[in-house]
Amino acid sequence: MLTFSQFLGQVPPQGDAANVFLNAHQRSVCRQAVELSDGQVAGLMLPRGTVLHEGDVLATSNGEQVVVHCALEELIEATAPNVFCWGQACYHLGNRHLPLELELGKVRFLPDPVIEELCHKLGLTTRTVHMPFRPEAGAYASHSHNHGHSHDHDHAHDHAPEHSHGYVHHHGS
Repeated sequence: MLTFSQFLGQVPPQGDAANVFLNAHQRSVCRQAVELSDGQVAGLMLPRGTVLHEGDVLATSNGEQVVVHCALEELIEATAPNVFCWGQACYHLGNRHLPLELELGKVRFLPDPVIEELCHKLGLTTRTVHMPFRPEAGAYASHSHNHGHSHDHDHAHDHAPEHSHGYVHHHGS
């Protein structure tokens, strides 16, 4: 069985690269068996925390490559009549810690009749769609995934006790 263990990222694939179609959940699982578009079963053994995106290229230790594609998924698309209703829906759905895909005026989520009913109560209309699901990563998600080089930044901040407004801020205890 082929095992793809190297994450190459968004690079042009070799001409004979295979394709794999993964749903949103599968794109966040580092170790799994997958079926390539040619029917061949392969393994993914990627570094922990790797989240795959459309067009990412993976490689085996001998250089064989596969291109990642987002699979079509059945989703509920909730459309708000105005930005206020949309904001309310984002707030309430976000509090439930659901995977959500946001677009101005729309929210997409995996089918769930309770959540769909909540959307109706908030004034949104819903419909079933079949499309790739690209949920938000979340406020605390890391900005990094393994590209073979570092994206680390110095995040030190100057917390001077006084600012130009004259107030003293006490940080900590």
